Amino acid sequence: MIEKGKRLNFKKEYLLLILLLFNPVFNSKLLGQKINENNNLTDIKFSSDNNNLYTDDYIVGPGDKLLINFSGLKIYSQLYSINSEGYLFLPEIDLYYANGKTLSEIKKELNSKYQEFIINPKIDLFISSYRPVSVVLIGAMNRPGLYSLNYKFGNTSEGPKYGNTEQTTFLAPKLFDILKKGKGFKYNADISNIQIIRKNPISKGGGKIQTTINVLDLLKNGEQNLNISIKDGDSIIVPISNKNVKEQILSINRGNISPDKITVYVSGNIRSPGQITLKQGSSLRQAIAAVGGRKIMSGKIEFLRFDGFGKANKRIIRYDADANIDSLRNPLLIEGDIINIKKSIFGAGTEIITEVTTPLIQPFAIFSLFED
Repeated sequence: MIEKGKRLNFKKEYLLLILLLFNPVFNSKLLGQKINENNNLTDIKFSSDNNNLYTDDYIVGPGDKLLINFSGLKIYSQLYSINSEGYLFLPEIDLYYANGKTLSEIKKELNSKYQEFIINPKIDLFISSYRPVSVVLIGAMNRPGLYSLNYKFGNTSEGPKYGNTEQTTFLAPKLFDILKKGKGFKYNADISNIQIIRKNPISKGGGKIQTTINVLDLLKNGEQNLNISIKDGDSIIVPISNKNVKEQILSINRGNISPDKITVYVSGNIRSPGQITLKQGSSLRQAIAAVGGRKIMSGKIEFLRFDGFGKANKRIIRYDADANIDSLRNPLLIEGDIINIKKSIFGAGTEIITEVTTPLIQPFAIFSLFED
């Protein structure tokens, strides 16, 4: 029952989605150019819309339930669900393709179609129940992927009215909600330029629209207008930064988008080597203290960190008990960091001497038992 043209567009969109999901190295500008060539990508600024889902930019789809009111015809006025193929089954006209349209577009078409059956039809409709929101999260997140979020119930008294019945309002998922699903940003995420790509209603030109959100301002200054509502089919892209910005890393660690705990690995000349769990925002010295501290004759520290593509960045750090947090000698830690405490030159030399001389000491000790 799906028209051939619609099936083709559906395949193209999901082919793009698959390419994005399985290619972590992407260029957001190139992505924008591809969508622009095929889907009329337009740069816009999304509004926070104050959770108002009764605006004209909501695009209906399978799973939505519509309350359709035929003025003067109570027998027709009831709830209608959009089926898995995007159709409404309506009296007189039977199947009506609603998928991908806004409420005002559907209202206009239904009032036109029903002129054949009703004198001066007056049809109004509201959304009684919203389908889950499916969103793809791509880029410098600990767990990118495809996620589904549900709408939350709001205040019943604020919803639209149908006769004497008040309809419950619904609160859309927010940008912050989907970012938390990604289990935190990678240390090289550019959170000041998060890109959101969204379907545009046909009545507003169709194709795709995009905007860029500075989540750093949201975390630092509480700019709630940046915490926009997320809609079904959105793509959220977290690009990679060319450099680590101290202010950005601190904001990530202090916010609640990232998990409360991180796991790091400490080995070498310490009392209790192994995997440890620390609070988000912990530093190198705190990790060393958590495993009982260094043993005597400890030397420099090998510090190993993997980037988003599996490449290891290694540096040598001289231990400094007085180093400030997030300084060169006491960096903030992220998930998966590896810390190896090396022995000092003297400590390593002592170990070699001990291994070489121990077998020689034993015969002399035995011989001394026979001395007078």
